[in-house]
Amino acid sequence: MGSAGFAFAAAEAGFFALPVHPIVVHFPVALLTIAWALTTWRYWTGSDRFAETLGFVETAGVISLPFVIATGFVDADGFEVFTEAEWSEPLVWHALLGIAAAIVFTAHWWLRRRRPDARAEVALTSVGMWLLILLGVIAGEMVFG
Repeated sequence: MGSAGFAFAAAEAGFFALPVHPIVVHFPVALLTIAWALTTWRYWTGSDRFAETLGFVETAGVISLPFVIATGFVDADGFEVFTEAEWSEPLVWHALLGIAAAIVFTAHWWLRRRRPDARAEVALTSVGMWLLILLGVIAGEMVFG
């Protein structure tokens, strides 16, 4: 099917016939990566120069997480990811790590506002970054083999 046929078939099937998750997932990944970099920079330099930017970027990234998780479940046909899939399938691990990363970054966002602690902030965002890296590796394996 040529590109014109693909576009026609997608238009006929509706918006959610195409996967939405791969399109929207890049926004929180980029925002939370910037938040990690600014948090780490703030810890190493002791400067609050980018504190306002950090707050905005991190809040936008955390707010977008539920939408990204929801589109992931829509694209994967709901909770069948967990009920019908085998534990050896990368999609199961991708979903679990995605939820874990969302929890870690949300915890950092909450901690930074309630009880700022530089070491805990860097630790949480670094764990979140490693989870994002693992998510990317698994996603690449699913898409490119």
